[in-house]
Amino acid sequence: MDQKNEFRLRGIRCLLFDIFYKNNQVWLVLPVYDLEPFPSELIHVSIEGKRLDITTKHVNTYYYGPVCIYVYDYGEPSPSIDVTVEYEWRKKVFHLKHIETSEKSEMGLTTLCMDDYRLFTPFYGYYKDQGVTQFYIYYNGEITPEIKKFFEPYGKDVTLIEWNFLYKLNGDTHHAQTGQINHALYKYGKDNNKHMIFCDLDEYLHVPKTTLKEFVDRNNDINTFGFSIKWSQTIDDKIPDVFPRTFLTQTGRIKYPMRSKNIYKVSDLKILWIHSPLEYCATQSIICDLDMFHFYNWSRPTRTLRDETSDDLIIHTLEDGRA
Repeated sequence: MDQKNEFRLRGIRCLLFDIFYKNNQVWLVLPVYDLEPFPSELIHVSIEGKRLDITTKHVNTYYYGPVCIYVYDYGEPSPSIDVTVEYEWRKKVFHLKHIETSEKSEMGLTTLCMDDYRLFTPFYGYYKDQGVTQFYIYYNGEITPEIKKFFEPYGKDVTLIEWNFLYKLNGDTHHAQTGQINHALYKYGKDNNKHMIFCDLDEYLHVPKTTLKEFVDRNNDINTFGFSIKWSQTIDDKIPDVFPRTFLTQTGRIKYPMRSKNIYKVSDLKILWIHSPLEYCATQSIICDLDMFHFYNWSRPTRTLRDETSDDLIIHTLEDGRA
C-alpha cells in the first residue's frame, strides 16, 4: 500500500489530499471549496526553516469537480526531506521520500473504487491482456485487512492507495474523484508511464482487432483517446470471474464526452476532469469515437437498463488482439 500524506482541516475539509517529493520538486494536490482555491501565498512550505517558492500552479475551479496542483522547487537533491506546511494557525511536518522516475513506453491504469472493489477480478484479466502493466487502485474509504488480502495475489502489478475523502460536496460537486484523477496523473502517470487509462471497474474500453496498447502506440500523435458508453449486460446477468467474449450491448452509444472515459498521453495534459481533459500543455489531438462497454448493474445491482436507455441490447462478440 502506498503512503499518502493528507492535511485535514475541520469537518469534511482538508488542505491537502497529498504532498509528495518527485524529481526534486514538492507537489501539493489540493481540493477546492466554494470555487475558491486556497491562496498559495497563505500556504507556507518550508524545509529546515527555508521557505520554498511556488513555481507552478494548475488550477481548476470548474464547479463540477474543482482541484489544484501547486509545485515548489527544491534545488538540492536528497533521498528524503522533512517538509513543513503551515496554513493559518495549523502546522504539519511531512517526511517525504524522493520519487525517482524513469519514463517508459508503458501504459498504466487508475480507478477510484469502494464497495465494488471485487469487480477487479475480471477487470484485471481484461486490462492485462490489453497491455496495462501497472494498476493504481484508489480506495474511497479505510482500507481494511480484508481489502488488503483481496489485492495481495496481484502482487506488484497493483499499487493500492487509501483515498478516504468525502466523495461529493453539496450533492453534485465531485471531491474525492477529481482529486484522485489529478493525483494519479502527476504522481504515477507523468514521467513513469507514457499512457494512462482512467475508468471505473465496470467500464471496459475496447478497440476491435487489436489491444489498447497497440492502438495508442500506433497513434503516437494523439494525446486523448475518448471512449463513449455503450450500456452492456452479461447474457446470464451475472458478474463473471473472467471477462466474457460474448455479451449484450447497445447498438448506439452516448455522445462524447457525456459520461465518457479516456486514455491519455500523460505528458500532454495539465488538468483532468472525470470525463474529459480540461487543460493541455500541448496541442490537443483527440480521437473520440471509440467504444466503452459499461456494465450498468455490476456496481449497482438494483439499477435497470430502462434507467439509462430505451435501446434494446443485442448480442456482441469481441474482436480484439488477445492471444
